[in-house]
Amino acid sequence: MASKSDKKPSVQLETKADDDALPLLDNGVKNSTKAASKLKFNRKLLFVPLVVFIFATGGFVGLYFQPPGLQFFMKVTGLSPGGGNSHPIAVSQTNNTPPKSSAVVATITALGTLLPLKDVSVLAPPYGSNDARIAQLNVQEGDYVESGQVIAVMDNIGKLEAELKSSQADVQVAQAQLAQIKTTVANNRLKAVAEVERIEANFQQAKNDLVRGRELKNNGVITQSELDHLIAVEEAMSRSLDSAKANLANYQYSDIEGQADVKLAKSNVFAAKSKLNTKQQDLTSATLRAPTDGFIISIHSRVGERPSDKGIATFGDTSQMQAKLEVYQSDVQFLQLGAAVSMQSDALGSRLLTGKIIRIGLEVRKQQLMAASPAANTDARIVIVNVALDAESSKQASKLNGLEIIATIQRVSN
Repeated sequence: MASKSDKKPSVQLETKADDDALPLLDNGVKNSTKAASKLKFNRKLLFVPLVVFIFATGGFVGLYFQPPGLQFFMKVTGLSPGGGNSHPIAVSQTNNTPPKSSAVVATITALGTLLPLKDVSVLAPPYGSNDARIAQLNVQEGDYVESGQVIAVMDNIGKLEAELKSSQADVQVAQAQLAQIKTTVANNRLKAVAEVERIEANFQQAKNDLVRGRELKNNGVITQSELDHLIAVEEAMSRSLDSAKANLANYQYSDIEGQADVKLAKSNVFAAKSKLNTKQQDLTSATLRAPTDGFIISIHSRVGERPSDKGIATFGDTSQMQAKLEVYQSDVQFLQLGAAVSMQSDALGSRLLTGKIIRIGLEVRKQQLMAASPAANTDARIVIVNVALDAESSKQASKLNGLEIIATIQRVSN
């Protein structure tokens, strides 16, 4: 027979099992209380972000504008806004930091050639030398010549010298004729004056004879025929006097230079001298001289040849050299006078030529120098830029006239 203590646990197990199988009826009172408490707690949590936002906004506004109360508090407590700034953030501050330069320095590359800074001259006989050939050539390439030094002599110099002598003789003849005419005119004028004076005296005598003859005729001393003879003589003297005065009028100028014959002779002398000057110029053209001091850069014609279209020689002062650069039109805006330029070439090896821009052209033209690359632009538009080489670079480039170089130019853009 089982005891009571043995039965009690079994009852509890059965009750628990029954509870799991059939839960007790819930009237909702206990669960409703828990839900209300949870909802109230969630509503309180909603105020937390709002409070944080209000405090953050107030702190930001206070630090930004710093009202008088906050400034007083900062002053009393010794505190300061972030970064130690004692001024309100909203107040504009004076910036004493110097502005950074906006210039951007880069480089521009251009092709160019070397040539004398002064103009290069082509030495050639003047127009009109006809078929003259070179008889003497007194210089070689690279020679230094002084102003007036004879460069070449043409083979027509002998002919021109003969023509010059002939013109000189013509001038002498014309001058002799002028002197002779002056003497003749002077003598003829003296004769004309003397003739007028002589005839005037005879005419006066004839008039006196006629007056006395009329008195004698009235007194019956002479006949009418004798009186008529005296009248005829007086009239003849009058006509002779008029003719002599007319002849003297041909020498009306007291200054011998004003006489017509003298003027004509002087014109002949002037024409002869003009011809002489022409022959002197022709003779000068047969001797080619250096216009200034400089170097013979190149020779284009030799002895026995007619001067070519390029003349006899190219001449220039290579003591001061320059580079003539072709800069793309789009890069000209970044150039300025005085900008530094460095130049290099295979002929110079590792040496660099240096200089500064002295002139920026005003005309856009077609590119003449082409890069060795097959992809190079052959129809580019460029502006000529002149660069004066410094003394040392000019010395190195003095014997490299026409050398093609690659230039690197300092570029400044704002």
